[in-house]
Amino acid sequence: MREKKSHNIIAIVIFLALALVLWIGLTLLPQPRREYVLGHGEVVEFLDADFGGEVVYFVFSSRWMSFPDVHFMPADFADGVVEAVPVPAHTLDYSRVQFATHKMTLRLPVGQTYGLFISGVDYAMRLFIDGRQAGMVGVPGTCRETTTPRVLDSNFIFTPEYDYTTLILHTANFVHRFGANPPPITIGHYQTIQSYINIGNTIAMLIMGYMLAAAFFHLGIFALNRKRITSLVFSACCFLFSLMPARVLMQFLTYYNWQIFFRVEYLVHYGVFAALVLFLEKMHQGLLNKTITRSYYIFAGVYALMTIVFDSTVFTRTLIGFWVVSIFIMGYVVIKLTLSLRQRRIQNALSFVGIMPIVFLAVNDMVFRRYGFELLGNIGGQDFTVPFGMLFLVFCYTLALSFEYAESEWAVKSVSAENDALERLSRMKTQYLADMSHEIKTPLAVILGDVQRVARLIKKDNTTDERIAKSLTRAEEEVMRISRLTKSAISMAALQETREKMSHLDAAQLFVAAAEGYRSIIEKQGNILRVYAQPNLPKVFGNADQLIGVLLNLLTNANKHTKKSDIAVNIELRDNTIEVMVADGGEGIGIKLLETVFERGMSGSGSTGMGLAICKDIVRAHGGEIGIESTLGMGTVVTFLIPAADEREADSDEKHTID
Repeated sequence: MREKKSHNIIAIVIFLALALVLWIGLTLLPQPRREYVLGHGEVVEFLDADFGGEVVYFVFSSRWMSFPDVHFMPADFADGVVEAVPVPAHTLDYSRVQFATHKMTLRLPVGQTYGLFISGVDYAMRLFIDGRQAGMVGVPGTCRETTTPRVLDSNFIFTPEYDYTTLILHTANFVHRFGANPPPITIGHYQTIQSYINIGNTIAMLIMGYMLAAAFFHLGIFALNRKRITSLVFSACCFLFSLMPARVLMQFLTYYNWQIFFRVEYLVHYGVFAALVLFLEKMHQGLLNKTITRSYYIFAGVYALMTIVFDSTVFTRTLIGFWVVSIFIMGYVVIKLTLSLRQRRIQNALSFVGIMPIVFLAVNDMVFRRYGFELLGNIGGQDFTVPFGMLFLVFCYTLALSFEYAESEWAVKSVSAENDALERLSRMKTQYLADMSHEIKTPLAVILGDVQRVARLIKKDNTTDERIAKSLTRAEEEVMRISRLTKSAISMAALQETREKMSHLDAAQLFVAAAEGYRSIIEKQGNILRVYAQPNLPKVFGNADQLIGVLLNLLTNANKHTKKSDIAVNIELRDNTIEVMVADGGEGIGIKLLETVFERGMSGSGSTGMGLAICKDIVRAHGGEIGIESTLGMGTVVTFLIPAADEREADSDEKHTID
């Protein structure tokens, strides 16, 4: 066992090392380096920037100068119409500003072509570069009715004619708590920017494909085994995570309903965290407090309902509450998983390792969405980095499933080995019973013969000593009893091999022939045997010798306790089973004995009490049942049922035999 655990640890370390290499490789795919431009002021200096290398520059939204509640055109600035004083964008409360004009001046080297990338524009925007409209996302207006929101990553290519390039941006947002907040921009050589965008989109598509593949894989596991609810929940978890980078698909869609898309995006957000907690709860039964987890599910459900029912300006304002609660829940899960490491279970360790990247990246995303900067930096050029953490959890859960499967295989092999050992012991016991019984029969026959010979000699010599006569009688009875026990032991040994000698049998022919063979013995006792078999009875699958033995045992008992009366044998079909009934008009059985008549050693006539017990074992070995009804002084009815064989199997067996 200790050696197996050491192999497990080595395998875990190797697998996690490979998974970590693949994960880091995906997050660090060769892509342009991103440098951050900080500071304040309308003019952003790039004269000393290296636009010839693989570098892009991220300019925070705080560098915009803003004119709230107005849309100025470039001509307004050129003609001196604008008299308002702009304010730094970061000083405005955009929850109260729903449309605005923003201005930024870039000081760039002349003679190069640049790309200006704005990621994840969610609402409506119009951009002017040096007085010319470069592009538009949606339709920015001055009220909700004239504004059309849109979701799009936008790349604008331009070649400046002068050192100073002026950007004028119109924003309009009547559907979100952020209001007309200006977006950050990423600028670089146009080829570098395009490479930056392509790599980001490629990573997003790889994440989506990987997550969808994992979702269908675990859904398939659940389809094969409906008891694996954990696999179903994990499949849902992977599917929801695959939708997080799905906004990349919006670039290829011309028409879509923004309200529906936006709400689905929020529902996915709530579903991801709820499904993740549910997965951990199912995987580690009893680890998480059910009251806490159920409260969180209800909490997420309330947020989902708000998203469906309320206006977007309402449910977007409450998102911070969901983030705070989710961080506390994730912290609670991490603490519980940390404490569970003391159990030294592989599954607990893998869950802990798999969940930690998700927690760190979730905090990273929340901080970025709330405050505009990334704790861990930009990863793969993605707006949401949590799916990267989910990739690692998929690796860990796959490894956990592999170990679970390996442990199941080891358990099956162990049980199989134990079954083989038990089967060998059973065969040895059976052989021992048969050999012992066979060896005892011969000396018993010799002893019985000598006792009977002595009894005849004493009788012949007219010896009248009653004590000697009684002793000889008792000796003869005991020898006969031991002989019957030996015969029963042989029957029990043969019963162990019942399945090996089974075949398809004609029920009517089998039982009628057995009963008719016993007719002379019954009639010698002064009784009358009546046999009835229903026509066209199906076949049974069984051991002919064993089934005949059951019927003869019942006929022997009936004949032994019946004087000058009828003994009936009826063979009929009842609910796809062959019913064999043996009824007599004999002495009957008392209530007390009737309750234990099928137990070993129970007899009302001084016999071994093994006959009916053996009959019961034989019938049950054939998949049937046996029962008895009796009234003292009014006779006994014993009925046993044997399942009818499948006709197709019986025909196939018959053809095989003929062939």
